[in-house]
Amino acid sequence: MRLTIIICSLLLLFVMPSPTAFAGQAPTGSHTALNAGDEAPREFTRAERKAAKKKLKQALKDARQAAKDPNSTTKAPYWLIVILAILLPPLGVFLYDEEINNRFWISLLLTILFWIPGAIYAILIVTDTIK
Repeated sequence: MRLTIIICSLLLLFVMPSPTAFAGQAPTGSHTALNAGDEAPREFTRAERKAAKKKLKQALKDARQAAKDPNSTTKAPYWLIVILAILLPPLGVFLYDEEINNRFWISLLLTILFWIPGAIYAILIVTDTIK
């Protein structure tokens, strides 16, 4: 999610009007930018807009794929998840699945009934013994 926000922010920097457009000069089009030595803003060509749009779509596609990746860097470290599955079973299951689902509620119920069954169930979930 953070990667998507960063990429979108960077792409918006290229699409937004130049600062001189806000300083009293009227922009020539809806998408303007300054050339290296020019003072007047220029309008993006259709090909440039199309290329920027294509880059944005690819970046969003990559971000969605990274979010689905089980080895994503956004997850907590595996050793931490295992320790939490022993100490606080519902939290360990939640961090492993990254969502509140049926397995989380089962773990919570088993932990409330007695801690040992909840811890065993959470360890089985985290180690992928139960799928």
